[in-house]
Amino acid sequence: MTDVVEIGRSLGIDTAEAIVANLGMEEPLPRIQLHFSHFPHLFPGAGSRLANSLRRYRGVLNVSFDVPSVSESQLDELFQTRPWFDAFTRTALGDAIALYAGAIWFNGIDIRASARP
Repeated sequence: MTDVVEIGRSLGIDTAEAIVANLGMEEPLPRIQLHFSHFPHLFPGAGSRLANSLRRYRGVLNVSFDVPSVSESQLDELFQTRPWFDAFTRTALGDAIALYAGAIWFNGIDIRASARP
């Protein structure tokens, strides 16, 4: 079974803490899927808090992005865009996703190899 965590248009520290609490400490670890339907606005501390909690889910974490504003032809430029930078690079959430995710789906394409440094 996979636990799906929907990330909305914004992510505050309270929401990040609630996600971390809901992920729980059960063993064995459940499969987790973070689902982004937008590039979220992350409030200070929220991205790094969520990023730190993902470490223990290495190998059972999947991330999916369904962001219609970016087409397949723009995928190579995705990591240079301002929305990606604001939501993922600046907050360290993107680094955590790249390091710990077993799969990173973007509009149906696995971009894990492109996302890793």
